[in-house]
Amino acid sequence: MPDDPNPLEDPFICSLCGARSAGPGDCSTHSEEPLVDLRDQEVRLMLDKADWRRQRRRQVLLGLLVILGVSPFIVVSLVVGIGSDGVLARVAVWVGRIAVLVAIGSAAWLIRRFPAPRLLPPKLRP
Repeated sequence: MPDDPNPLEDPFICSLCGARSAGPGDCSTHSEEPLVDLRDQEVRLMLDKADWRRQRRRQVLLGLLVILGVSPFIVVSLVVGIGSDGVLARVAVWVGRIAVLVAIGSAAWLIRRFPAPRLLPPKLRP
C-alpha cells in the first residue's frame, strides 16, 4: 500500500483486502465483509496484528520453499559424507554447509524482496 499523505482521508478499510472507503458499509470485493473504521485504536491494533500474522506466514512459507529447494544437496552431502572417508567426506561436509548457508541467505533475501502486503498505513501503526 502506498504511503498515504492523509491516511484518514478514507477512514474505512476492508480487513481482508485493504479496500478503502469514505463511509461505512460492506467491502465492494467481499460483500459479506464490513468495513472497519481506522479512527478506532482497537481496529488499528487488530489490523497491526493481522499484518504481523500475514508477514509471519509469508516468512515461514518462503523459508520452507528454500529448505525444500536445497534439501537434496544437504541429504546427498550427508549420505556421501557418512559413507566415505578422507577428501570425499570433507568435500561432502563443505557442500552441505554451503547449501545451508545458501538456504539461509536465500530465505532472508526472499523475505526482504517479497514482503507480505500490509493493510495498516505506516502513519497509523502503533
